[in-house]
Amino acid sequence: VLGFWVGVDDEVRDARRHATLRFVVSWEGKELARSGRLHIGEAARGMEIAIPGAGEIIVRLEALEDPPFAAHGDLLLPQYTPKKTQKTTP
Repeated sequence: VLGFWVGVDDEVRDARRHATLRFVVSWEGKELARSGRLHIGEAARGMEIAIPGAGEIIVRLEALEDPPFAAHGDLLLPQYTPKKTQKTTP
């Protein structure tokens, strides 16, 4: 499981009052999760995503405005916890 916190950086509060964005997590080209819409001034949200196995993980930031202003997103405290394997008795 990959866990982390996401949010809009407060440094853009005055310059971009309407900053809206989302994070998209992909593994080996397959989309696994979206953060949902994040707005400036909101508290960070936690995300936990089950990762199917070894491979490339991409976390992408998408601006959800027209035009897409340079909203700054933050990804904090990433942590990967491998699946626990069950021991079998012969």
